[in-house]
Amino acid sequence: MFRLARWWLLVLALAGCGDPWMDPTRAARRTEVIVVPVPRGPATPPAFRDGVVETLARAASPDAIFVEVPPADLERIESALDTDPWVEAMPDVRALLAFARDHGAKVEPVSGWTPEVGRDWRAFIARGLPDDPLYRRARRHRLREDADEGDDLEFVLGAARRRLVEWESRALEGTVPDALGAAAPSRVGAAHEALFRAALARHEGARIFVAIDAKYASQFERAASADPNVRIVSPLAFDDAIDELEEAFDALDD
Repeated sequence: MFRLARWWLLVLALAGCGDPWMDPTRAARRTEVIVVPVPRGPATPPAFRDGVVETLARAASPDAIFVEVPPADLERIESALDTDPWVEAMPDVRALLAFARDHGAKVEPVSGWTPEVGRDWRAFIARGLPDDPLYRRARRHRLREDADEGDDLEFVLGAARRRLVEWESRALEGTVPDALGAAAPSRVGAAHEALFRAALARHEGARIFVAIDAKYASQFERAASADPNVRIVSPLAFDDAIDELEEAFDALDD
């Protein structure tokens, strides 16, 4: 059933888009970008378990891996891969750095997070989330969809959940833009994108695997698509890897 559903997704994508972004076959002489939208925060959908990002990376066999790590922190994190606080909070980063080390993929840090961003975000969270009707609605809807659909990896990695996360992020910033300071999602996203664009230019003709906070995944794809030689490949195109993950999770749940 899952494979049939993905086949229809492939047909619809090919019919609606000249670029076959649901085809995982390597395209000669083109830069390829696979963006995995990683759920961040305390309430992660159950389908996004340890091993998802690494399994997709293995299926993609990338030449370069772009990780959600600030450039100034990469060396420190790589030297303490099992204990650094950054990877303890973001285990997908640990998995990708280990994968890159073992498979000879080039690593590029593309997080614009800075100490100032961290300071402003902690101060904002300490005051509590805003009691705004639009933000509450966006957050409740995203949480409800995660509860209803969050055990489906296709939903978690797909466009529908991205839109929910982006809506929630815009609602938050629109409600209290000044309170967020440097941690405003639009500012963090702009810093992420600048690093992503610079790294992308260094890997022309390569297959690039990116795992990034879901709220910025579409932003990265739009930035990459500005170059006509870049082909965006959906993580859902790797259906054998998705099947492998689903079967492994089903076995664990039995």
